Amino acid sequence: MAEKNNVVIQDFGEETFEFLAGYKDKDGNVIKEFAIREITGVEEEAISKAGIRENGGKVVRTILEKCITRIGDITPKIGQGEWREIIQSLSIADQDYALLKIREATLGSEIEMEHKCPHCGASLKSIIDIDELNIIPFGGEEILEFELPKGYRDKQGTVHKLGKLRYPNGFDREVLDTVARKNIGTANTMLLTRCIVELGDVKVHDAIIRGLSMKDREYLLNVLRENAYGVELETDITCSSCGEEFRSTLNMVNFL
Repeated sequence: MAEKNNVVIQDFGEETFEFLAGYKDKDGNVIKEFAIREITGVEEEAISKAGIRENGGKVVRTILEKCITRIGDITPKIGQGEWREIIQSLSIADQDYALLKIREATLGSEIEMEHKCPHCGASLKSIIDIDELNIIPFGGEEILEFELPKGYRDKQGTVHKLGKLRYPNGFDREVLDTVARKNIGTANTMLLTRCIVELGDVKVHDAIIRGLSMKDREYLLNVLRENAYGVELETDITCSSCGEEFRSTLNMVNFL
């Protein structure tokens, strides 16, 4: 136990796990092993601060950058700015997986969820066990190739259909969180603009993505959905009032 900046830091020990995809360092090495500790009052106070609590992506990042104690041999001692960039560069799937493990170490494996039945409107509560959540493995491809159904026609009349997508990361989530709650269409434009790494020889920007047909935009979003990996956040619920079944999504805040 040590005291630093008026905080008594307790040694809870650490648990180690492996990311699904992993962190790629500056030399291109993929590091999968990471270690965690429990959430303390330090993190509870940190995620309650203005500017953090209103953004789910920042809440997740704040917990991870404090409760992940190392990634391989890399620790927070490298400096707050660089450590934060590493945490933000993790795929959303790896961030969610790490958060799930931190939550389990802190509060146990049972998660209480609240729902509203879409059939009868009843308010429900259910408890699921983390072990019941399906974890979709990483397929091994960091970049996803695509061919647009219609394509982007440039000023010279050339139609560009072939391209490549990357998976969204933690920083993307932070940027898009508040936007998505205000305008999902704008959030989709921003997401695709950030994640498309190649579209023919076109320099991709938001005006190009905004001008794509709905068919092309939905196709790109489906490429991301169909190749998604990580914690499957949807679960089947049976309404105790009317007996009907429906699907409910586990929000990241339910982890805490």
